[in-house]
Amino acid sequence: MKELRQLGRSPKEIARSLGLAPSLIVPIVQALVRGAVVYARGLGFEPHRDFRRAARFLEPLEEPCAITFGHDGEPDYVQGPYDDASLVLETLGRSVGAGNFHFTVSAADIAGEPGYEDMDMLIEA
Repeated sequence: MKELRQLGRSPKEIARSLGLAPSLIVPIVQALVRGAVVYARGLGFEPHRDFRRAARFLEPLEEPCAITFGHDGEPDYVQGPYDDASLVLETLGRSVGAGNFHFTVSAADIAGEPGYEDMDMLIEA
């Protein structure tokens, strides 16, 4: 809670701005984080090694997360600055099959990869 106050907004102000009861903020954030980990593991991804230390401050999920993840029912990957896009796309291809996920990556990172040969034309254009 202290971190939220350091941002200049109290949990009560954040809840009010979202139209939620303040008592719901922490359970919603915990469900979001825990649910995202369950979803990612189902796709073949493990959380960062530091998650184990942070997880001890979160309550366990008592029931399946009601928050849905992905886009239009499919995984949706947006490349981060330190991601290995080829590895992520390969993992998604293995877990859900080619064409069954959305992605946004830097064209330079996947040019020449199998299945993305025509990306070379886009980069050169």
